[in-house]
Amino acid sequence: MQNKRQQNNPTTKLENSLLESGFKRIIGIDEAGRGSWAGPIAFAAYSYDLQDSVNTNIKDSKLLSASKREGLLSKLPTSRYEYVFIDNDSIDKEGLSTAIYIGIQQLISKFDPISSIFLIDGNYKLDLDVQYRSLIKGDRLHYSISCASIVAKVYRDRLMAEIAKEFPQYKFDINKGYGTKAHYESLLRYGPCRLHRASFKPVKEIIEKNC
Repeated sequence: MQNKRQQNNPTTKLENSLLESGFKRIIGIDEAGRGSWAGPIAFAAYSYDLQDSVNTNIKDSKLLSASKREGLLSKLPTSRYEYVFIDNDSIDKEGLSTAIYIGIQQLISKFDPISSIFLIDGNYKLDLDVQYRSLIKGDRLHYSISCASIVAKVYRDRLMAEIAKEFPQYKFDINKGYGTKAHYESLLRYGPCRLHRASFKPVKEIIEKNC
């Protein structure tokens, strides 16, 4: 039986079809960290066109080890991608859905929308002044989104590793802020830090319990 990490190779079929229909750039968008209890959400976009050199090792970042993601990112032209972070304070203030919308808007603003179409991973209906498509499981199926998923994941993981130096008790370099058992136990012991998402239920419950 084929290992899951070897499956789900994305294709450029949709991207090439859209290029043939008249678009000049196909820009895939994905995020990392939406469900994390701490730190920002990272949004990334990757621009694909006929001059792009396709790397057949690209996959959805969730199907790759950390070292493979780093290696693949090093092979992606930096001129083709952008990324932004939406911090935990904004997530708490605006709510998760609005924070995601803001992140996608900020990312799109970094690209020329003329003759471009944006392929966004997920099932979003967004009020955007650009041409876009929301695609469920887009990070597994479409090359430009898979590339974006790697960019978002690597840059967020790097940031969480830096944050871990300031807050070693939570082991953010290992759990990346997600709700592992060890992370929850650290929250119970030390309470939340300024980078935790106070609006997220597990964190909110601990804050309320300690009031």
